[in-house]
Amino acid sequence: MNDLQGAWHIAKHEWKKDWVGLLFILVFIGYMLVMTIPFFRDAFDPSQSFPYGWAIDFLQLAILPVIGFPMNRTLFRAWREDSFTNKIMHWRMLPISVRQIVAARQIQLFGILFTALLIYFAAQYAISPSLQEHVGIMPYLGYCLTWFGYAMGIGATYTFWEQGFSGKVYTLVSLGYVVIYFLIPTLVNSNEEALSIRILKALESGNWWYTAGALLLGASLCAISYWGLVRRLSARKYNR
Repeated sequence: MNDLQGAWHIAKHEWKKDWVGLLFILVFIGYMLVMTIPFFRDAFDPSQSFPYGWAIDFLQLAILPVIGFPMNRTLFRAWREDSFTNKIMHWRMLPISVRQIVAARQIQLFGILFTALLIYFAAQYAISPSLQEHVGIMPYLGYCLTWFGYAMGIGATYTFWEQGFSGKVYTLVSLGYVVIYFLIPTLVNSNEEALSIRILKALESGNWWYTAGALLLGASLCAISYWGLVRRLSARKYNR
């Protein structure tokens, strides 16, 4: 079994094992829809004021990358029991290569994230007359791909910390990410226009550089996280 076949086998096993955790992702999708639909309803109306556009950007920046992570006992026990390290230790006792472990994690992330964001963005467009009125299908597709590229890239960096370090380090770094998520929309929205609206307007005008940049960023971060994690796990002491 080559590395790709082995990684695919592991990813399928993890998907089947985490099916309950995957259902919880639908709750997050529902929450995001409840929060974003009112925003898009008024965002294109000059007579309306929506001063909390930064909050919508914060939610999408923070939640979309982690929506590809199923809610399971391994996640909740990371700090107390170092559950991710225990899983790596178990796999390393089996005839499973480091490359298979790392690739499987990214395949698992890609599959969950693609499906979850497809549901989220399709539902968002379907139930938002304002989006349908002001944004065409192709610009909206570019908007979806922009967020997917971002979410996949940032999600891949989470897997680097998740598998490469102890549960405590992973948790602390994740909290550090939240600070960055808060700072980005605060700085970007200095002109009171939400990043989400800025991207949609650019795409509607035919400027696809947001999408190209996000997909390039995502691919680059996936590659960097993959090779960095392969090196890290190859050298890591598995007693913690």
